[in-house]
Amino acid sequence: MTNEATDIANEVRAMNMPVSLQTIQNLTTDILNTNVSQQMVNQHIRTRPQEGLKKAKEVEELSQKAIKRGTRDAQSGAGYRDSYKFIRARQTRSAVSSTTN
Repeated sequence: MTNEATDIANEVRAMNMPVSLQTIQNLTTDILNTNVSQQMVNQHIRTRPQEGLKKAKEVEELSQKAIKRGTRDAQSGAGYRDSYKFIRARQTRSAVSSTTN
């Protein structure tokens, strides 16, 4: 081993674990001995996708509303822009016509 690896190994050996090995083993045993209700698992498996699908549909509906509004606003903006161009063209023609008369 290199000196660096030896130093790291010695540092790790000198560390104090915040919990004892016995505590870890007891927790492992408790986890392994925990009874799991298959009915609860099945219910969870059935309801979670349905909830996700419901949220996805809500997002889709909101997205469609946003698209419709954006399209409408864009069309309104184009309409305003066309009206502005028309008015400016008429003003320009009026100005030209009044200076030539």
